[in-house]
Amino acid sequence: MDMLKVLIVDDDEDELVILEDALLGFQTLTADSSGTALALVQRNKFDVALVDVVLSGANSGFELAQKLKAVDPEMAIIIHTGIPETYIETTTGFDGYLLKGSDEHHLRSVLINAIHLKRLSVEERLRRDELYLLLEPDCKQNITDSHFQLTYNGPQGISERWLGRWRDGFPSAWVIYRLGHQSPNRFTIGLASTVGCGLGCRFCMSAQRPFERILKSQEMLGQFLLASNSGLAQVMFQRPEEAEVIVSHVCEGDPLRNIHNVMAAIRKLSEVRSPRIRSKLTSIGFEDQLRVYINRYIDMPVRHYWSVHSFRPEVRQWLMPATKQHNFYAVMDLYSQIANITGEAVTDNFSIMPGYNDGDEEVEAIVRKIGERPEHQIQILPFTGAPGFHPFITPSDDQLEDFQYRLVKKGFDPSRIEIHRIIGGGDYGGCGTTVPKYRDRASSGASCEEVR
Repeated sequence: MDMLKVLIVDDDEDELVILEDALLGFQTLTADSSGTALALVQRNKFDVALVDVVLSGANSGFELAQKLKAVDPEMAIIIHTGIPETYIETTTGFDGYLLKGSDEHHLRSVLINAIHLKRLSVEERLRRDELYLLLEPDCKQNITDSHFQLTYNGPQGISERWLGRWRDGFPSAWVIYRLGHQSPNRFTIGLASTVGCGLGCRFCMSAQRPFERILKSQEMLGQFLLASNSGLAQVMFQRPEEAEVIVSHVCEGDPLRNIHNVMAAIRKLSEVRSPRIRSKLTSIGFEDQLRVYINRYIDMPVRHYWSVHSFRPEVRQWLMPATKQHNFYAVMDLYSQIANITGEAVTDNFSIMPGYNDGDEEVEAIVRKIGERPEHQIQILPFTGAPGFHPFITPSDDQLEDFQYRLVKKGFDPSRIEIHRIIGGGDYGGCGTTVPKYRDRASSGASCEEVR
């Protein structure tokens, strides 16, 4: 995106300075009155206007915003307010609102996403409205107003992690990403299924947080709707017939622990006519819940990912203490049963943790246990956990490829192996890699740099 042009309207000179500093890299002009703002818009083309709701003089911020909209209907307008509960409904007709005191990352993300949405054509906007009409009922009351963005953009892809709080005060997180080697039409939205986790996996920060409650299906749909505002997701509305949207229930919590609400959310997403949304479940595997899935939900369009990480039960139980409650072979058989019924292979996620699960004995265990089970394919991942609380290190590309080579050398079918290089490192990688202090402070105005 080219340098964006932003009009900032506020009668507080200190606030104008703060906002200008926060928007370095944007082209900004400021106005301290309604008259100045209108004159600037008549002479200049802006992408977005950030308008204070309380202005001195004859016009309120709302009245000014309406006049600005009449002068330039293509300009996005964000209402800037310090009283959120008063203005949620009255901002209808504008392109969003921003709480005063929001951190720099949130400020930027709100402006950029508003511009993305404003640039949608009439047809694209109708598609977005159709999505909201289908999914939004009952969501708004559950979604936190405050959210926060961490972004990674590099050769492995683009990742945005959003953090915030539910109305009851509990923190939440969801992520949207596109891998570097994938089509720009394809992206994945990762949703939480619980608040907290409590499973105690040694490599996962989220798993150390105590389990608080399950999420309702409406709350998961609310996360999806917020993620759909990202620039990464706009292909959904621009070229829906080309879009590949994957919803992964992996961001926090194990979805099988909340199987009924998760499946209710997936069923609702499956009603979206265009684009087609594919769902996947990633779980450590719970025997009872897998049987519930087979008995009640086997007809649902879901891909399954088994977080196995070791095919030696004693190592797996050490890595993921909650798996002690479940028979390894029974879980493996249940995943095989799902794959055989649906005709779609289950993916066994295997994060390489050098020195723990990458030895020859692990290679032999994989070949012995799923070598003759073609319904299982294996995805080799680099461990990318949040630093400082575990003994593991991130493997190099050479270590991943060496593990793959040893599997093939032992007779494992190479067509059933995929190496998946996770986007970014510790704070940006997959499940459980967001350091808790981000989550605890994300809604309080702390910036990404402050809490790193």
